[in-house]
Amino acid sequence: MKNLKLILLAIVVSLAGVSCSSDDDDNNNNNNGSSSNSMNIEGVESDISEAVLIEYGENEDGSYDWDVVLLGEGLIVNNQDLDGSGATLYLDLNTNNADGLRAGTYTFSPNYEREEFTWVAIEGCQNSDGLECQSGFSQGQDGTVVITGSGSNTTIEVTVTTNGGNISANYTGGFISL
Repeated sequence: MKNLKLILLAIVVSLAGVSCSSDDDDNNNNNNGSSSNSMNIEGVESDISEAVLIEYGENEDGSYDWDVVLLGEGLIVNNQDLDGSGATLYLDLNTNNADGLRAGTYTFSPNYEREEFTWVAIEGCQNSDGLECQSGFSQGQDGTVVITGSGSNTTIEVTVTTNGGNISANYTGGFISL
């Protein structure tokens, strides 16, 4: 399994000097109505400020490895460092497209077999302090990731069970690509 710290470090280094704004004008519903872009990691609700898309290339079976990292409010990029604290949600997805994520339902691959429209890892952290997860990781064990739309109008809906509860997320917007 990929190390979330290395992924977040790569994100921070790549984002130096880049500025983005979030767009919360979609019509998705969530449990508390406070934001259309939010995640819930085992009962802890957090707003999503940014989404990052990382390409890892082609897998042995011809599928493509794309990772998404959803960053919670409170985490900011500052001089190539990730500062502040907030939630993070890491999704290791496999699709049939070399150019990015495809719309569809991604299901859990319990044997870590990378095939089209599967996910092999989902890790949530309720409280990251910079690059360090202070609360411990919640590991996805079953469930789905549904992707609709494309480009700056991509919607991601996560519904996953963990060993301690559930992870859910709703995000609509674009991605910072790495």
